[in-house]
Amino acid sequence: MLHNKSSHSHLFKFLAFITILIVAGFISSCKSQQSRAMQAVEQYLKATDPELTDLKIVMFHTNPKYPDKAYISVSGVRGFATAGGSQQPDYRGFVLIKEGDGWKVAEGNNPHFTDQPEVADRILGGGK
Repeated sequence: MLHNKSSHSHLFKFLAFITILIVAGFISSCKSQQSRAMQAVEQYLKATDPELTDLKIVMFHTNPKYPDKAYISVSGVRGFATAGGSQQPDYRGFVLIKEGDGWKVAEGNNPHFTDQPEVADRILGGGK
């Protein structure tokens, strides 16, 4: 009887360990995708709008319905100040297309900024 409880305890610990590894791998994969998406946006903006600096991700969103697309919204500041002397904030949204292991900014008119996953889903589906 003691042997049986010990076996269950070891099995439980093993399953808990495997679960933790799977969750950690999933989180790491998401962070990696987010990081690659940000690199694509930084390269795009460096070429098209170099005055926009201090970029930060506001939201990175994917949807299983659109496995080759993602939406990312970023905030940044302009390289010049407003009339009041403060830096001018700027908010942008981008549709990204899967390219190998990374992302590229979709060509054409990029959508408006959103920080709401429901709106991002609509944008990824071709809506506004």
